[in-house]
Amino acid sequence: MKKNTRKSHWTRKSGKIEPLFHLTFVSPSRVSTLYFRTTDTSLYEMHANISEPFQLSPANGAQHFFGYYGISPWNANMSRFVCLETTFHDRMPDPGDEASIICIDTASGEHEVIATTRGWNFQQGTMLHWLPSSPERKIIFNDCDKDRAFSRVMDVESGETWELPRPINAVAKHANLAACVSFTRLRKYRRVTSLPCANEYSKGGVHPDDDGIFLMDIEDGSLDLIVSLDDIWKANPATLALPEDDFKAMGMGLWFNHVSFNPSGSRLHFLARYPNIFGGLVTSMWTIDKNGMNPHLLVDFYHRLSHFEWVNDRRLIVTMDWPDPKHKSHVMMEDLDDAAEAGWTPVAPETLTKDGHPAVSPSKKLMATDTYIVDGRRYVYLVDLATHEVMEIHSFDNPAMYNKEVRCDPHCRWSPDGSLLCFDALVDGSTRQILAVRVEND
Repeated sequence: MKKNTRKSHWTRKSGKIEPLFHLTFVSPSRVSTLYFRTTDTSLYEMHANISEPFQLSPANGAQHFFGYYGISPWNANMSRFVCLETTFHDRMPDPGDEASIICIDTASGEHEVIATTRGWNFQQGTMLHWLPSSPERKIIFNDCDKDRAFSRVMDVESGETWELPRPINAVAKHANLAACVSFTRLRKYRRVTSLPCANEYSKGGVHPDDDGIFLMDIEDGSLDLIVSLDDIWKANPATLALPEDDFKAMGMGLWFNHVSFNPSGSRLHFLARYPNIFGGLVTSMWTIDKNGMNPHLLVDFYHRLSHFEWVNDRRLIVTMDWPDPKHKSHVMMEDLDDAAEAGWTPVAPETLTKDGHPAVSPSKKLMATDTYIVDGRRYVYLVDLATHEVMEIHSFDNPAMYNKEVRCDPHCRWSPDGSLLCFDALVDGSTRQILAVRVEND
């Protein structure tokens, strides 16, 4: 097949790079030029300033992962990197199972266990965040104690720790505010993102008016219910038309999942979901002001949407089955846009035809995303948002046993300066580790 010789501004370095943490490389002999097959059957040679992937987590025989995407494990000056360490990764954690939180010194490569948590899962980790008011030295994470779920704040230098009343689902970037949802409902309806303990705050029901998204002040732990499940159920004609008695009879209900603040922290995005009779997810996407005003139904239930990322305060990227209902696309859209589908634009529509977890770089020029299992492998891509060029930066074998509740989604995450991109991966098909690539000139 004749190769198309069109060039881009990207280049890829060949050979080895110096390990950040004196650790081993993954596939150090991998070729430096990669090709991506497009739908017109031509081959585009793509160049990018991307290093070979290397293992960032310690090579000590344990399992390592961070969890969710779009959250930076690095502190603000990139002197520290935090992640989880466990002794197993082939089952969901049971009540009482601990994960260690380790902190890596990025200059020396040394690491230490700074805390343990019983409130974690493989999909979202323990929702580790660096605290906005002290982004160099303080972290917040979830924990469990018997039947109670909550969150902790820790000063990694002094070791001082204090407790907050609710587990967190998101943290604002520039304010000490966290968004909290019911992990009781997640335990019932979406176990893969739940915590291995009960949470007594929800009274159950199809759409209770005393449960939903709470805004929590991280300084004093005060809580404000900004939108309830009942509010959203009644605001959407699609849910009002549902047979509520059938929901009650089958023990089903509405729940909120995957909350995220926009960059300035002025609005939040969230998913409203309910299960269908086949066990699948029926999902709509909403945005709302942090004070609970101006709720906006961005995507209704019928588009099978999955994941999202804020690009700026108004623009988002969402994965869903549009414009082609036969597959998922990464779709750019504007918040509070009454034009709806008329204003939507797919990103790299000829090549990004799988569901993924989009993570936009700090410069807003690049998007990293991933795939679920495709012919036994998972893939990580980098996308130029201006040209829609797509580059594969890594793939790994995914044995069938690591799927569903213990799957290893790569879940890409950028460093604060955009020079590094890390992701979770299966190494040699058997251990869960954190890999990274260097990204120059982003």
